[in-house]
Order: sequence, then structure tokens, then C-alpha cells
Amino acid sequence: MVKHYIIKDGKLIRTNPFCPRCGAGVFMAARGGWWSCGKCGDRYHQKIFNFKAEIKSNKGISGEG
Repeated sequence: MVKHYIIKDGKLIRTNPFCPRCGAGVFMAARGGWWSCGKCGDRYHQKIFNFKAEIKSNKGISGEG
């Protein structure tokens, strides 16, 4: 799971979107211009799907604050 998140300026950022069909916790993989779900098999073109990295507070995750 570490590769699906990065920490930048004290914020937790997802690098890949969740599958809209399967819901939170099921990440989609980047495959040659497509987002692909390994669970249900749905595919979305990256230009159409338009994922923007979600920024969350890092509070409590690394023991801070």
C-alpha cells in the first residue's frame, strides 16, 4: 500500500484513483493510458476519467500531532 500514497508537505496524497464500481480501498492500475481495476476489470481512459490526487491530512498517521 505504500506505493499508492506519497507524503508531501505533511499531507497524504493518493497516487492512483479508487475504482468507482468497487469503491474505496480498491485501487486502479495505470496501464498504457488507461486506469484498470484488478478486481472487477473495469477500464477507463485516463484523459476521460480525469483523476486528481486526493489530499488528506497526515495527522495521526505518522504519529504527528
